[in-house]
Amino acid sequence: MSMQKLADVWGELLERRDSDNLVREIFGHFDIYSRHAQHDSQTFCRWPRLLLVRLRIFFDIQRTYSQCRPSQPPDARIPSPLISSRLHYILVFRLMQFGTDISKEPNFSGPEYSLQRLLIIQTLLSSIRALILRQDFRDTKDLLQQLRSLVNAWSGNTGRRLSDVESFVLEWLLPDTLSTVQDQAKSRTIRSLACGRFDLPDYASGLYPIEIHSSVDRGQSYQSALRDTIRQLDSTEWLEAYWSLSDVVWAVKAAKMKCYAPRSTADENDKVHTHDVMDEVLSVVFAKDNPPTHANPNPPVRSLSDALLDCYCTTARPALEAHYADFKQINSGSHWLKSTIDRELDEFLDFLTRRKLHLRDSNGDFETVFDNMGMYTRDWYRTATGDAAAMSLEEESRPGTSEECTRIYFVNCRRTHPVTSVCLQELLKGNDKLRFQAYSLSIPGLIMEKKHSDPAEQFEINGDVEDVLCPYCPEGVRITSARLASPLSFVSTTLQSQDPSRSGSNTSSSSSGPRLNGRGGKPYQVPQSPTSPIRNGRGRGLDDSISSSSKGGNFFHRITKRPSASSSQSISPLPNTLAYCFSSSADRIFLWHTKDSVDLVRIDAPFQSAKSFSLLRGDGSRDAGADVLDVAAGDRNVAVLSRYSGKSEILFLFDEHGGRHEAQPNAILGTGESKCYSMSMSPKSTLIAIGWGSVVQVYKFSAGALVLQDVVRIHESYSGGSLKYQTLNFSLDSRKLIVATQEDVGNPELKDNCHVRIWECDSAQLRIKFRPKAFRMSSRQADETGITSVFLNNEGDEAFLAANLSKAYSSILKMSSEGEMNRSGLKKLISHNMDVAAQAPSGTRFVFKNGKHNKIYMINLAERGAEVVKDFESERRSCRDNLMALAMPKVPQENIIHVLWQDHGKLIFKSIKLTDSNAEIDGKDLRTVYDAATPV
Repeated sequence: MSMQKLADVWGELLERRDSDNLVREIFGHFDIYSRHAQHDSQTFCRWPRLLLVRLRIFFDIQRTYSQCRPSQPPDARIPSPLISSRLHYILVFRLMQFGTDISKEPNFSGPEYSLQRLLIIQTLLSSIRALILRQDFRDTKDLLQQLRSLVNAWSGNTGRRLSDVESFVLEWLLPDTLSTVQDQAKSRTIRSLACGRFDLPDYASGLYPIEIHSSVDRGQSYQSALRDTIRQLDSTEWLEAYWSLSDVVWAVKAAKMKCYAPRSTADENDKVHTHDVMDEVLSVVFAKDNPPTHANPNPPVRSLSDALLDCYCTTARPALEAHYADFKQINSGSHWLKSTIDRELDEFLDFLTRRKLHLRDSNGDFETVFDNMGMYTRDWYRTATGDAAAMSLEEESRPGTSEECTRIYFVNCRRTHPVTSVCLQELLKGNDKLRFQAYSLSIPGLIMEKKHSDPAEQFEINGDVEDVLCPYCPEGVRITSARLASPLSFVSTTLQSQDPSRSGSNTSSSSSGPRLNGRGGKPYQVPQSPTSPIRNGRGRGLDDSISSSSKGGNFFHRITKRPSASSSQSISPLPNTLAYCFSSSADRIFLWHTKDSVDLVRIDAPFQSAKSFSLLRGDGSRDAGADVLDVAAGDRNVAVLSRYSGKSEILFLFDEHGGRHEAQPNAILGTGESKCYSMSMSPKSTLIAIGWGSVVQVYKFSAGALVLQDVVRIHESYSGGSLKYQTLNFSLDSRKLIVATQEDVGNPELKDNCHVRIWECDSAQLRIKFRPKAFRMSSRQADETGITSVFLNNEGDEAFLAANLSKAYSSILKMSSEGEMNRSGLKKLISHNMDVAAQAPSGTRFVFKNGKHNKIYMINLAERGAEVVKDFESERRSCRDNLMALAMPKVPQENIIHVLWQDHGKLIFKSIKLTDSNAEIDGKDLRTVYDAATPV
């Protein structure tokens, strides 16, 4: 593999400010696909390999940034590429546990198994070294115990026992290192960069030109200092000598990588100099004549070289060829190894570059939420067990795993006493204690957990050494199970919804008017009660936790952005901020939140799987969710108009592959106070029209760029009245744009003016085709609004105008060659309240839902009449709270209607097939599909 590809990946990762969320997303992908993928031998091996390759690169970045920021104080804000220390600790633990798991899989054998063990070894070296360099790391007890479990699992594997490198790293190097960290007097040198023996450059400051100096003797050359350090490998200071050499080698490799990274400021002289220094360092450290004289059975110099020679094969100088044996054992040649890693890195780079945006910076949020949660938990715990027991909650605080202090378990004694995780762990013995450590440190959703993947499972206590008694029952009642208590779910909900205390109206800035209806209609956005807290819809709030705490029924089910469908036992209500629409072709559904939206979800036909596209956008220090003003979808792409933190509007386009494209901000007319009335995308997905009231902007998507094509003015007001509603749409061939604007004349005795304009869009500038005179339409009832959608037929000379009005109005508009407009209404309608409508592919048939009677009507322009095709009154008593979205797919008979609406915690999708005598309905709940959406 070329160094350039690896440098490209490094460059992408170093630019991100969402490290915590990114690593959760990596684990989330593995969790989802490993659960649902067909487990043939190739697929079974691929997903663990993909996870390990990404973790290897990820922790390489962690180590590079940790060792090149040695002077940073412990309480400083975490640099952007670093994950939080708490998550770092947990992931190291989980990596060891993962290594133990794969040794038990019968499908793992041969080169694939050797490669994955090698990746685990190398990732452990990077991750543990980075963890030690963090000044807030102290506790190693659990890591040492899990490390012993890993050694036992690999040693007991008859297919392949521990190699020399694995034995040295797992049985000597890492145990001695972790044990030394616990000794305050001995850990000082291990915690310092290069153990205080060398002064290394700061990676963040440039490394150009790279210089290495001995910190012991400034007059000594670094080559001589390296040789002195090598000789100390045979002394009692071999551990410090090893990590000194490892840090120096890592520094020169990081400098070389940075030379090739995107946006590098290195010139050719810097690259040549860096390459020369790296060659010199590697040649000295890995010289063939270095005698392996250490008393341990595994020569440390040889093991050092094997452990540091990464499987990316970025450098293989002649001096290192002798130490390449372990890699050759993986396969008869290195071609398979290089091509395999190369393929995985290409996929990882594609994953990063396609997203092109950063999840919000959650670094530090986890600790903050846990601190706040701790105060609430102590109050609740004091009530349940008494003051003395509450004090015990604060007595133990294990650095590195302090979240254990706020984890409460209900035990199955007669009174169901709450017990802290620390207390419970002290009660357990033998195998129970080992299993509980793995159970309590696991984060469901981060990685597949075979026995405890469902957080609702209780932890079984076998009592294999002795009976375990409840510490709060005076009669000494035996306990056999423990269940994680519900208040901790508040942490998950808080991290998902970003701001659990926020409340107020959840309407968008255009919620006072109708929602735009595209080819597939979408509902209005209904206001939420100002007193109702905002819910994410995929977690539970603090009030839910308190109400169910006595039952012990809720659990900390996921830290990733979206929980899997399988992990949810009870579906929480969906918030009123959820909105949705169909694509032009009706084969896709798009869902989003109008307030603080973190993603846009796409469900593809046959509506069994979903993908999510992130809407988060950062300002350099923090990423924030979007207030989505409108969404419009064509056949392939989808456009999103958003506002961030009161700033001006930003227009995004997501292509069919998930790539995100952004229009230039100065091209948007929005100022943070202006109002977008409507937005539409052409069926061919190349044009986007945004109605700002008096003007309409048209954007064009071409060659991967989203640019402003033209701005057209609607009309000069005839009455001096204010704009009330506006809707627009493209013709089915994407060549024409129709805009309907309703104007309030300001006199309650008069009707509103309605203006219709049609432009041709097949050239660089829009050309007006029809500009008829305004006509009047009534809008005086309290529950009425006005125009909701407008459509053109294929010829572009006839339009259908939908409006939410009780009285009859001109809904069919016929344009003459002279530019005049003939208007007519629909027959057989008692109520004309059309709150949502959709157009058939032929362009002459339409469906709409009557907002008052919950009936769906079919319209044929030629017949000028409407007939009921489905009455939803029996199952939907009111659509005012949750309005429907409609669409008509491309079928020859045009006799199928797609309907989507929200019903509390459900997303009801129904496909209605119209026959001669009745309507056949195929329905399903898409909530589980929505919750299981995978990030793109």
